[in-house]
Amino acid sequence: MNERKYDNLERMRRDIQKDRDKVEALLEQIKAKEAKLKEAEAVRVVADVEAMKLSPEQIGSLLDMIANGQIQIDGNMIKAASIRGARRNTFASEANTSSEVSETEEKKEDSDDED
Repeated sequence: MNERKYDNLERMRRDIQKDRDKVEALLEQIKAKEAKLKEAEAVRVVADVEAMKLSPEQIGSLLDMIANGQIQIDGNMIKAASIRGARRNTFASEANTSSEVSETEEKKEDSDDED
């Protein structure tokens, strides 16, 4: 009779162990599936790069542009920063500085002429 009191506890322990074994098997399946996914992603990337016929240098430049913020990726959208606009702004700044220097030199020459 004493053994029957503990039968229920032993049955519960066995159920818990079965569940632990199932979880372990599922974790192994997940790891295997994640490895397959990673491999499939790498194959897809290589296929896309080959389809674009880009050289390693071009790919490196493209990745550098992304890292430097010249190209932004938002979800499926790619936004390229206006490189020409940035160059124009730089040029415009240089032109403004040059014209300011020229105006200052002209004013100085005018004041020298008056003396």
